[in-house]
Amino acid sequence: MRTFPKILITILMAHTMWLGCASEMPGTDAVEISPPQGQEGELQLSLDDMKDLSSDHYRAFQVSFKNDSDRWVRFEKLNIAFPELKEQPDVLLGKDLETYVASIGRRNTVESHNRELALGSIYTIGTLGALGGSMSGNRGVAAVGAGAALGSLTYGAVTGLNDSKNKAQFHNTLPDNHLIKPFDIPPHMVVARWIIIKAPTDPWREVQVEATEIQQPKRNFVIELERRKPFTKSAHKRPASH
Repeated sequence: MRTFPKILITILMAHTMWLGCASEMPGTDAVEISPPQGQEGELQLSLDDMKDLSSDHYRAFQVSFKNDSDRWVRFEKLNIAFPELKEQPDVLLGKDLETYVASIGRRNTVESHNRELALGSIYTIGTLGALGGSMSGNRGVAAVGAGAALGSLTYGAVTGLNDSKNKAQFHNTLPDNHLIKPFDIPPHMVVARWIIIKAPTDPWREVQVEATEIQQPKRNFVIELERRKPFTKSAHKRPASH
């Protein structure tokens, strides 16, 4: 399977530049609920909106992890949840992710020349057709379930696949730097990941990131944001073109 590390790293780099400052941990800091004994404060997390990869129907987030310990942190299972919502939003994946990002690229053509250059490498995620192709054409991936190949998975489905015997196949279908894809963090370093979900239809404020290290219990990080209303056109105004 082809991977696109440069493309997806560009998403995060471009997003950081648009913030107006080079912050290692952009967005809102998380609080870890009941961290493992002896590991308090070793892992920091923040969550930030990626508004230029969001739309009326989908929300994009950057999740940054900082390892303040002297050891490697190796995550094998990750997920995102919205505790206040009765139904968890689907995670955008596969062919739908490919098509969505390409469409976002066309929407954002009104941006400045430099910004278009940065986004251009992101939107060639049309080459993420390799992701969609490998997902829909690989027999092994078929066992993972049609949802991932066609475009989305529920929170419960992600959790189930993370715990299933097919988890390796599932993880191989994910693009590099995706939040749900397992990753490692070197000592005293920062790693950023991204995720795009279907926009919740009810107001919400709290986001929970679940992360499980290899042979360790699940760790829960809670981010308290300002109360968010459903993402509508009025809430997503494009900057005026010059």
